[in-house]
Amino acid sequence: MKFIDVTGVITTTRRFVSLAQNVSEDEVKLPAKLAEILRSVLRRTSELEANQVKGGVEFEVEVGTLGALTSLAHNLKGPVRFTIVYWTKVRAGSVYPTTAPILIADETSDANTLVLRSYVAGRAIVRVEPAFKGVAFNAS
Repeated sequence: MKFIDVTGVITTTRRFVSLAQNVSEDEVKLPAKLAEILRSVLRRTSELEANQVKGGVEFEVEVGTLGALTSLAHNLKGPVRFTIVYWTKVRAGSVYPTTAPILIADETSDANTLVLRSYVAGRAIVRVEPAFKGVAFNAS
């Protein structure tokens, strides 16, 4: 499966990688060995599910102009991607639809907070989701 980032460059091909060893035909014929294999698979599945960050978070925010920063505390513990789900431009107290916003992930983003730099004032609903490859964050 190919994943394409916003620049149109193929970034990563994801594959399922098993950590289990090959199981021989003789092993599955022995009930005790089969039970051991199943317990190992269930234990590994539980570990993977416990570490999996699920879902995403949506924020309704008003953003400014001239590089104004907006912080979104998502608490997803890792790289994220964001999508503008809804956008309305605000002008002198009135609201009207406009072209797409200019929101850019700022380098001050970290594992739990996405910081967006805005160049068009408006009101947005921003969906933030965990990503295999996404907005880089500072580990410190």
